[in-house]
Amino acid sequence: MERFVTEGTEVLRVKRTRMLSMVTGFIVAMVLACALPAMAAASANSLIFFPVPGGSGGTYSCSSGPPFVSDTDPTSQQANCTPEQSGKPSGLTCDIPTSVTFVPATPDVPGVRQYVAGGLLCH
Repeated sequence: MERFVTEGTEVLRVKRTRMLSMVTGFIVAMVLACALPAMAAASANSLIFFPVPGGSGGTYSCSSGPPFVSDTDPTSQQANCTPEQSGKPSGLTCDIPTSVTFVPATPDVPGVRQYVAGGLLCH
């Protein structure tokens, strides 16, 4: 079935297949427009800030994740976070709650092989 639209004295026809292809193209463009920035952000390093009451806190840089893992053992295959700087990163907002699992090569507390600390993901 064809739909007719009159504009002045002309009759414009839009076939269903043409309309379907235009709508499909629009939907694909919208999905790509949303997905590409998200993929670009996922490939960049994540910065996680750990605020310290009465102190400057610290920022870790994580190459992948979540999960975010910092391991002091240089032979570890699971570590993806390293210390970046002391204090909060300038020019960024750090307000998304997240956590980093710390796995010390030599535990500070006997029997505690890892601990999870809450931080704030920066963007």
